[in-house]
Amino acid sequence: MHTGEFEWKLPVVGTWITWKDPEGKPPCDWWGINFYSRCVLSWYLQPACFPNDVMTDMYYPIYPEGLYNCIKRSSQYGIPMYITETGIADCRDDRRALFIDSYFKAALRAVANGMDVRGFYYWSLMDNFEWATGYTMKFGLYAWEPDGSVDRVLKEGAHALVRFYKTLPDALEKLRETARAAQIQLGGDMGVQEEMEKEGYVYVDEEQRLLGQDGEKKHSS
Repeated sequence: MHTGEFEWKLPVVGTWITWKDPEGKPPCDWWGINFYSRCVLSWYLQPACFPNDVMTDMYYPIYPEGLYNCIKRSSQYGIPMYITETGIADCRDDRRALFIDSYFKAALRAVANGMDVRGFYYWSLMDNFEWATGYTMKFGLYAWEPDGSVDRVLKEGAHALVRFYKTLPDALEKLRETARAAQIQLGGDMGVQEEMEKEGYVYVDEEQRLLGQDGEKKHSS
């Protein structure tokens, strides 16, 4: 997408394929980023987590720093970026606000640092059918059940997204100014960890373990 060069490597075996076409770089109006979390595997190649990770129902951790890193890496293409998909499966609705708050702050940090992020799309509006898990994973901002027992009720955790969207100015440049001003007020290029600490969370090490200030898990997995 960026250079017209493609390189594919197979770990351990040492096989790689390189293909180059300087004229093959396709034009692209914008770049879409679908990001949920990082993948952590055990020695048995099974889904795993680090101690004190805040886990979603899909068994991946809340990891806002990964979204920032993905935006930063994608910015090398030099075209506008949209967060086209991110969200959390949370049947108890006790982690959704944390997810939304931390991921939005990661995106605003990227904007404040000069990266051209122009939109943020949350998955999903209502509880939906997942191909592998059916209706059991609750991604929606609105609760909904296929049997009709619950019909489009706004979840408590969704209010975090409502608050963010209401505070965002319509003009992109105004958004950038707002984000930069927030960064200056917070003391410069403050990372997601530092921002969350100001909200009462503590990242205890480089593995993004999220604890409350009392040393206990801030949210149960």
